[in-house]
Amino acid sequence: MSWNNTVRCSHCYETGHNRRSCKQLKNRLTEALQKPDEEQTHTDRNIIREFEYKKQFTTTRKCTYCGKEGHNRRSCEPLKAHVECVFKQEVAFRKAFVKHLNEINLNVGSLIVPAETDRGYIDDIPHLVTSIEWDHVTVCQAQQQIDRFVIARPVNNLTTRRASQFTIQSPECWPTGEKWTPTKMRWMEQQYGLEVISGVSDSVEPPTGWFENRSKVKEFFKERELWQWPTDDNTYYSCEFWDLEKNQDIEKIA
Repeated sequence: MSWNNTVRCSHCYETGHNRRSCKQLKNRLTEALQKPDEEQTHTDRNIIREFEYKKQFTTTRKCTYCGKEGHNRRSCEPLKAHVECVFKQEVAFRKAFVKHLNEINLNVGSLIVPAETDRGYIDDIPHLVTSIEWDHVTVCQAQQQIDRFVIARPVNNLTTRRASQFTIQSPECWPTGEKWTPTKMRWMEQQYGLEVISGVSDSVEPPTGWFENRSKVKEFFKERELWQWPTDDNTYYSCEFWDLEKNQDIEKIA
């Protein structure tokens, strides 16, 4: 038997509605409630328990971000405002990021070497940059460390499947927020940092729509709640990654 795309009630077996909206079942509930306890049948008590159970889990809609009733995260005004605030920082950071890559001539085709000699399994010989993982670049993560976004292969074995991953060191000139981790503590950049020994003439170009992409900011707010938004009394969960006021040019283009 195949499903004909028609809902059928499990109480009255009629089509067009389900058990939750069945008028016959609701009428049976009314009849059961009107009976004294000693006159209620086993079926009456089961119907009453069924509706009481459903009522217990039918609550007023409450936003999981701000905790207020009457709306959800999708329509939460404080959440929208906070997302816009961080997204503005994201755009400014990404534009400064691309500008820095062009300044150091880092692009696909560049030759690089590890910035540190103690790199474990990574060879200290020159590597050829074969791709850039733009999805790894986000201000939401860069406050702690710039994730490895450069994919490169050793020049003596360009066909190897085992590519190495590198990152760059955060420039001191960037207008970072107060909670930006000090350079000496950014272990990812120290352990997997790179140095460009031969650049390319072409300017680096991120994928179309990369500056406008909100996916990383939305991911950042996915599990966050309003109490984590930084205030004068609460700066632990800082969202002030990028200080736009320190660079008015960046603020204008963000």
